[in-house]
Amino acid sequence: MKVTLPFSGGIDSTAALFLLFENGHSVCPIFIDYGQKCGVEVEHAARLAKFVSTRIHKETILGEFPKSARLDPSIELPTCANQLEASAECSVPGLYFQIISSALRHAILHKCDAVCLPFSLAASQFYPEFDEIGLRAASLIINHGSGGKVKALIPFSKSSKMTLLQMLAASNAPYWMTYSCLTGEEDCRNCAKCVIRDLILNQLNNRHQVD
Repeated sequence: MKVTLPFSGGIDSTAALFLLFENGHSVCPIFIDYGQKCGVEVEHAARLAKFVSTRIHKETILGEFPKSARLDPSIELPTCANQLEASAECSVPGLYFQIISSALRHAILHKCDAVCLPFSLAASQFYPEFDEIGLRAASLIINHGSGGKVKALIPFSKSSKMTLLQMLAASNAPYWMTYSCLTGEEDCRNCAKCVIRDLILNQLNNRHQVD
């Protein structure tokens, strides 16, 4: 099966990339640039795609989004060193459905059989429409928008990032190459996504040492 995969180089999309390849699917990863602060995400995504001998396509969304700390340089990213939940200032209303629409368009143009939406439980922190209703809506958009020719794959809607990292480690995938920072700085260890990722990576490393 040929699958379009929105691919950011983060934990969720990297887990989906390796899961699809391990199951024998042909994957078309696309990087969707919606104007986020971080300009180096695409570089990490391209390196991860190269690791499995494929190349990444890039698509730019030209639509307007509400102001967010992920988009507007004048808005400082909130920190969450002592909490796991990211601030609402990092969420971008409307982006979830824009990603789905862009991925579907790519799938139709490139004659793909499916669109994989690699969103885990934590995605609701950054995509306010990601919930049970949003998942059903995504499936309807992809199915009806393609005339039933493209199906939706949503493998991680009930998975935690810890579970996905464990899956990547078990597959000998380069989970350490995944990217999370929204500031454009390497390993800022300060923004919401970096703090969450570091906590999970530390837990995973500690478990490996115990084993």
